[in-house]
Amino acid sequence: MAGQPGGETNCVRGDKLARFTYQAHGGDGQIVTGTMESADRNSALQMLSEKYPLVVELKEIKSRRSLLGFWKRPPSSEEVLAFFQQLSVAISAGVPLKSCLDTMADDSANPQMQVVVFAISSDLTAGSPLSAAMERHPGVFSAYQPKLVRAGEASGKISEVLAQLATDMEGREVLMAQVKSALAYPAVVLSVAGLLAGCMLAWGVPQVKTIFDDMGAKLPLPTQILVWIGLSLSGFWWLWLVTIAGLAWGIKTAWKSAGLRATAELALLNTYAVGPLFRLLNVSAFARTLGLLYRAGLPLSQALEILSDTSTSQTMTHVIKTLQARVTHGETLSSAMRGTGYFPSMAIEMVSTGENSGALEKMLRELDRFYSRRCEYALKSLTSLIEPLLAVGVGILLGGVILGLALPFLSLPALLM
Repeated sequence: MAGQPGGETNCVRGDKLARFTYQAHGGDGQIVTGTMESADRNSALQMLSEKYPLVVELKEIKSRRSLLGFWKRPPSSEEVLAFFQQLSVAISAGVPLKSCLDTMADDSANPQMQVVVFAISSDLTAGSPLSAAMERHPGVFSAYQPKLVRAGEASGKISEVLAQLATDMEGREVLMAQVKSALAYPAVVLSVAGLLAGCMLAWGVPQVKTIFDDMGAKLPLPTQILVWIGLSLSGFWWLWLVTIAGLAWGIKTAWKSAGLRATAELALLNTYAVGPLFRLLNVSAFARTLGLLYRAGLPLSQALEILSDTSTSQTMTHVIKTLQARVTHGETLSSAMRGTGYFPSMAIEMVSTGENSGALEKMLRELDRFYSRRCEYALKSLTSLIEPLLAVGVGILLGGVILGLALPFLSLPALLM
């Protein structure tokens, strides 16, 4: 509601409204902050002047757009990582938190991240702690991140916690970049091969059909099938595009089902080479996040509860909830891990050693490092396995098309005689 701290003022909406963040002195002398929309800066200033005795600050939230002009991408993980890094450095250097946030918002290249940072800044001015301001943006920050910040605020170690969050995200980014790199190569090769095969079918096959139709010759069955596909590609290309888009939308919609994701993860776990990698990624993420929560001073049962709410894997969510129930009833973490049958024996032994020596947090860090390296080795092995399979697949695809086009010409001498 306009006029309240952190509130939002809305004008009559139009197509070209600018968005502003403001600070003003209320009638009772308190600082009022919020966001508003107006046609331009002068109109916004006039509206605020009618409500408040003194307008202290009025800044436009710059609306930078992507190359598509209308598409707004959400804040990326790299931008959230930079958010934690800059805040940690600013607090360590004694820079006022709000000043740092305003500078970050001004320099942000993503309008969505810009709005989020300005909103956090306004909430801080209104008296909200940083953790509460972050919790208002669940689409940007993971559920465990504001809770860690709250633990840092309570212990007076907010700068250290922010640095730990940045290190955590950086480790995740490095690992995910390796996974994406391993998947990008086969995706690009298959896409190019599919495009070449489509071009050959759409433009080459109809030419072959025309030649043999003029000669009155009958095409072999494989070539007839390719002719049907080629004619459909050249004459009904829009239908192919609609079909592909519909399939992509259907898969994306169906993927929202928890049951379908659990089934897909179960299939991955039982797939040669891919299953062990998937398990290693889950174990590494489990150790990293649990260690981060435990290091911040959260009880183990509470850390596991938070971790189960933030896991993106249906399998790991079920496993962590089982761990949390067992730990709550008095079991040690290593005993609970052994009972799930999911964790490798090495991981269980390392956690058990950490519990017995009183260095569980340190052992969780070592566990994360160990399995992150195992993930790297598994990715290299998977890549070396994919490359020859990919070469065979591309050869079969393009070779099949070429052979289908060549079959009629092999019978051409008999036709001419």
